Amino acid sequence: MTKHRKLNKDLIFYILMMIIPITQFAIFYIGVNGRSFLYAFQKIDIKTLSISWTWDSMSNAFKKMTDASLLRTLGVSFGSYALTYTIGTLFALLFSYFIYKKLPMGSFFKVMLFLPSILSAIVMVTIYQYFVEIAIPSIHSSLFHSTIKGLLENPDSRFATIIFYNILVSFGTNVLMYSNAMSGLSNDVIEAAKIDGCNSWQEFFHIVLPGIYPTITTFAVTSVAAIFVNQLNLFSFYGTTAPEEIQTYGYYLYKMTINASNEAEYPLICAIGLLLTLIAVPLTLLAKFLLEKFGPSED
Repeated sequence: MTKHRKLNKDLIFYILMMIIPITQFAIFYIGVNGRSFLYAFQKIDIKTLSISWTWDSMSNAFKKMTDASLLRTLGVSFGSYALTYTIGTLFALLFSYFIYKKLPMGSFFKVMLFLPSILSAIVMVTIYQYFVEIAIPSIHSSLFHSTIKGLLENPDSRFATIIFYNILVSFGTNVLMYSNAMSGLSNDVIEAAKIDGCNSWQEFFHIVLPGIYPTITTFAVTSVAAIFVNQLNLFSFYGTTAPEEIQTYGYYLYKMTINASNEAEYPLICAIGLLLTLIAVPLTLLAKFLLEKFGPSED
């Protein structure tokens, strides 16, 4: 009887704990995206407002996604993800370790790196645009007595300039989370490693990184899931007129949505989004599996 009662209490506790995430999923995913799923299989006659169910939207979306322009957009989405995540994570971990070790100016860097996350995105973009479009050409002209284009105006430097901005503004959250995870590491393990002659680099690679690996994995998996919704802040820079060679799928779909003149254009947009979801889900699950299987062990 006691065992049965304990089982009932555990079941009640489990149900109560699952209510919140299930409700959140139902409202913020199914509720928000449910209409989009329906649009992907509909055809809307704008004159009569009649709705018919068809696979045409999915078929047209597949054909459009295999066009050369959107294949390039797909490449930009993956390329920008690889650059921003790899470079951003590497430097975020190094800065977090710097702060964790309480080295000189560590607190200063913690505040300065988090500052872009506090300021309005429009303010940050305006400051950055002024710097790369006006300040850098002026400095170059003063030093070398020659004229150069702004870094965003110049097609050769435009993509790298956008990537650098996104890495810069991503530091705040990453550094905060990684440094907090590092602060939870066992001091006894760190002290024991120092007694055994462990230097800072060995401590970083063999103790700190394995110790915070679950946090790193979480960030990696969520970033993979967001590949096709990341717009690289292009709308803040260009509005709806960003050059095609730097457009990501996140920006492309956002631009299509706000430029849609009527409801009849939504099925194609939603069908593209659904196809991208079918790509993103297995990629996310694969990334999670690989990170958990081949990641370092705290042992």
